[in-house]
Amino acid sequence: MKKYGIRAYVALLMLLPMLVMVIGLEAYFLHERYTGLDQELLTRGQLIARQLAASSEYGVFANNRIFLTGIAENTLQQPDAKAVLVLNATNAILARSGPLQRVDTAADQQRTRVNRDRPVFDDGKSLLLYQPILSTQVLFDEMESKPVVQQVGAVIIEMSWEATNKLKSDLLRISLWVTGVFLLLAVFLVHLASRRIIEPVTQLSTAIQAIGAGYLNTRVVASDRISELNTLAIGVNNMTVDLQQHYEHLEDLVRQRTVDLQQSDILTRHTLGELQRQKYVIDKHAIVTICSVDGLITYCNDKFVEVSGYSHDELIGQDHKIMNSGHHPKGFFKEMYDTIYRGEVWHAEVCNLAREGHAIWFDTTIAAFMGDDGKPREYMAVRTDITEQKRIEEAAHAASRAKSEFLANMSHEIRTPMNGVLGMVDILQETKLNSMQHRLLGTIQHSSQALLNILNDILDYSKIEAGRLDIECIATCPRVVAEEIVQLMISQAKSVALCVFVSPELPLWIASDPSRLRQILLNLLGNAIKFTSGVQGRAGQVSLNVRPCELDDGHAGIRFDIADNGIGIAPEVIDTLFQPFAQADASTARKFGGSGLGLSISRRLAGLMGGEIKLSSRIGAGSIFTLELPLIVAPDGAKEELNLTGINVLAVLRDAWSVEHVPAYCRTAGATVTVCADLNDGALDAESILLLGAGVELPEWSKKLSVV
Repeated sequence: MKKYGIRAYVALLMLLPMLVMVIGLEAYFLHERYTGLDQELLTRGQLIARQLAASSEYGVFANNRIFLTGIAENTLQQPDAKAVLVLNATNAILARSGPLQRVDTAADQQRTRVNRDRPVFDDGKSLLLYQPILSTQVLFDEMESKPVVQQVGAVIIEMSWEATNKLKSDLLRISLWVTGVFLLLAVFLVHLASRRIIEPVTQLSTAIQAIGAGYLNTRVVASDRISELNTLAIGVNNMTVDLQQHYEHLEDLVRQRTVDLQQSDILTRHTLGELQRQKYVIDKHAIVTICSVDGLITYCNDKFVEVSGYSHDELIGQDHKIMNSGHHPKGFFKEMYDTIYRGEVWHAEVCNLAREGHAIWFDTTIAAFMGDDGKPREYMAVRTDITEQKRIEEAAHAASRAKSEFLANMSHEIRTPMNGVLGMVDILQETKLNSMQHRLLGTIQHSSQALLNILNDILDYSKIEAGRLDIECIATCPRVVAEEIVQLMISQAKSVALCVFVSPELPLWIASDPSRLRQILLNLLGNAIKFTSGVQGRAGQVSLNVRPCELDDGHAGIRFDIADNGIGIAPEVIDTLFQPFAQADASTARKFGGSGLGLSISRRLAGLMGGEIKLSSRIGAGSIFTLELPLIVAPDGAKEELNLTGINVLAVLRDAWSVEHVPAYCRTAGATVTVCADLNDGALDAESILLLGAGVELPEWSKKLSVV
């Protein structure tokens, strides 16, 4: 790009405002004059059109074409009038004059588009003006006369732009000539003015170039013409002195820096040697690769080449996918990339595939080297070969499964003769025995049953460990299951109040495994009764609530809450409570019995059924075990339809649990429910149904009522 001197820029800065001003004034003058000429032609055309319309009223009314033609030819004598067209009320041509080609076109347009709303048409070559011919008539009736104005025709005049355009061209030539003369004069004046300004600046520029070339002894001669340039010259001279001093100081610094760099180079060489030795040790122990942000390998050490079976050239530039074994799900590597992209360290065990086709397990740690923009620029992976360790673990798992299968088979073999022992005890109890013999047989039966329960727990646990426990999915009635379990546990709950509530909002039938569901609920309910019995200071209560819920994944579920007001569980043992053979404390097994497998089996069964077991507890206040399972409606799983619409129910309930849950059954069926703690004769009528809760006796006077 060509560079210009300061003289050219000064001249441009002086000329440009004058040029802009002159051009602006000329443009304004031309615009005003052009606008006046255009308006003058339009005004003259409109005046001619109105005069022609007024003169043509009689001719149009009388349909006198000769008269109208004469008026049209006279109109062409007016300045700039080019053609005339006279129309009647139906847009038919009555007279024309002048070169009528464009007038005919205008007439055609007038028949379809041109009217009073568009009286002017301009295409740049000529100006078409439309003027209606109006006639005023007076209508007389009995009371008054009314003037009526109507259009009887129209005239179209074509005005030529030729003379106007010629006048515009003359004005433009004059303006350009005046502008040129002014610019020549301005250039001459600018040249004289800039010469006095530029010469001192040129001298200053030459001196500065010499100083820049290293001639620091150069000094600038001050100017007596312009005070600003004189000040600048003094400043440049002072700066030159300072530069000379700084240059000498800089030379001293360079010499010192050179010595420092030599020492730094020695230290860097030593550090690189240390890094090389560390890299050698790491390469001998670990498997190291570096890849770009696109996942392409840019570096791999010899140990990676040795383990993978690929050569160094085969790996560089390749994606790690060439060693993908397909063992891990897609989300596994997505989580890896998300983690390292955020600059965090990712660690996991990864299964890769060697070139020969066998699996290789790596204990892998991947981290990103971040750029200045905070985004990764490359990734480094450090691996350890754990293939042999994985083989040992797999062998241990196989041995564990074999042990579980053996334990399951042995439990089954032991349980068979134990059932025979229990059968014989039942038969002996039916014979004539004295009290001592009954007591001894009871001990044998209780001990055998406890041993059988332990064997059943061991068998279930072994099946789960061996993966041989099958889960059914058949139609199950949650209400029947819950009520049967509570009925079975009544004999054990001698000092504990048992309550059951199944929400009417649940379907009658769901798809589940009723046997395993009973097993889980029996275990949870049995534990609740066991740890609630004998609590001093309050009456024991255990409740089973069954209701619909929403699972953590957003799907519909069914929830079983087993709540008690027993001894409670300490927070520190809750996490270990579901482990095999775990108890709340060492004395629990001695005081309450049990093998410690029940909760572990229940949680495993819940997991196999697609659900989970949760626990919340507080020491001295009780516990709540919650079983949540997916709610799958069976094909015949509609809600149970019980219609109690129009029935009034008086529920006499005294405990809080019954007040909360019992009326829900009746209201869901459509009944109107009134709850009270005692019978009130004023609240009863002959059509009411009386529902009595536990501990409420029916008085003699109310036996005439229907009682539930």
